[in-house]
Amino acid sequence: TMSFSSDPMALAWDILDEQYDHVTRRPGFPTRDEWSAQYPQLAEAEEAEKAEKAERKSQDHQQQFTTQENA
Repeated sequence: TMSFSSDPMALAWDILDEQYDHVTRRPGFPTRDEWSAQYPQLAEAEEAEKAEKAERKSQDHQQQFTTQENA
């Protein structure tokens, strides 16, 4: 599995900027919110991914707490 140190979607925007000479800062380029409004399926997928990540983090925290409690 792949692991990221920060939000993969934010990293994707950073990579897009770096690769295409700061394209996201150019006039007329949609903001992330505009992009999400234009492509709702991508926005839904991003929200689902964020929810799944939050759930995994919560489960990991609970597992660590339980492990420490039983030690």
